[in-house]
Amino acid sequence: MRLLFVFIFLLFLPQAHAWHYQLDEEPLLRPSIFDQYEISQHFESEGLFSLSDTTLSKTGLPFDNAYLGYRLKQNLVIKSGLVAPKHLDGVVIYEPSLEVHLIHFKVREISYMVMGFNFSDSEFKKVIKPWLKIRKTSLLNLIIPSAYADSCELPGMGDELKGIASSLSNQALLKKIGECGLEVLKGAQDNVSNTFDFFKKLATNPKELWKETKESFIQLKDFVLNINNELKEIFSNLGEMNLEDQLEIACHMSGHIFVSVAQSFLLGPAALARSLPLVVTRLKKMTADIALAASLRKKGIKLPDNNKLVKEVIRCE
Repeated sequence: MRLLFVFIFLLFLPQAHAWHYQLDEEPLLRPSIFDQYEISQHFESEGLFSLSDTTLSKTGLPFDNAYLGYRLKQNLVIKSGLVAPKHLDGVVIYEPSLEVHLIHFKVREISYMVMGFNFSDSEFKKVIKPWLKIRKTSLLNLIIPSAYADSCELPGMGDELKGIASSLSNQALLKKIGECGLEVLKGAQDNVSNTFDFFKKLATNPKELWKETKESFIQLKDFVLNINNELKEIFSNLGEMNLEDQLEIACHMSGHIFVSVAQSFLLGPAALARSLPLVVTRLKKMTADIALAASLRKKGIKLPDNNKLVKEVIRCE
C-alpha cells in the first residue's frame, strides 16, 4: 500500500510543479482602479493601509499595491493579471522557502494574486476570507484534496486596534512618502514593454516570480521606512511642526529622491527596487544639512521658514 502511494505521488508530483501563469495583458499592465479600491477597503478594515492610493503598475515594481500593518510587521502585496490554474482559485498556498502565504482569486473575472508576509495561517485566512475556498496547501501537495477552511479570528487584533490612534501620524507620513515618491516614477517610462517582458519571462516559474516580488517589496518597504526615519530626525531638528507641514516636506524630499532611481526602468521592474537603497546616502546628506541649518537657527541666525529651508537644501543637492 505504501509503495502504491509513493508511486501515485511520484506520478503526479511533476504536474504539481509544472503549472505556470497565463498573462492577462490588459489588467496586468493597467489594473482596475475600481477593483483596487474595493479590495483596499477590505484590507483597511482588517487593519492594513495601502502605501499608495493609486496603482503602482507603471512604477516598475512587480505588484500593483502594497499594504502595511499598523505596526509595519505584517504586509501584503497584490498583482492583477496573473492567471493561475482554476484549481488554485481560493486556495491558500504556503511556500516555506520564501516564508510567504499566497492566494489567487477573481474579482469580476479579473485574476488577482495576493502575497502575505509575516502572517500565521489563521491571520492570513482571516485577512483574505472573502476569497477563501479551501485550506492551506503547498507546492508539494496541490494534488491532495482539502476541506473547506474554518472561519478564524485574527488573534491580537484588539491590541492592534488600541495602538492605531498613536500611529495615525506615522501612517500618514508613510503614505505621503509612498504617494509623492511613487508618483514621480509613474510615466517615467514611455511604454510598459519592460514590465510585460518581466512577467512573460517568469510566468513559467511561479516560485521565482514570487521571490522577485517579495524581494522588490522588502526593498521598497525598507527604503520608505528609511525615508520615514530620516524625516523624523529632520522634524525633531526643526522643532514643533504641525502634521500638514511635515507631510509637505515629506512630499518634497521623497519626490526628489525617487527621481534618482527613475533610470532603473531601463533595466526592468525588479531592478528598480534594487536601486532604491543606493540613494539613501543622499537622503542622509540632506538630513545632515537640514540639521546643521536648524542648529544655526537656534544660535539666532536668521534662516528661511521650514518649508523654504528644505526646498533650498533639496535644490542644492
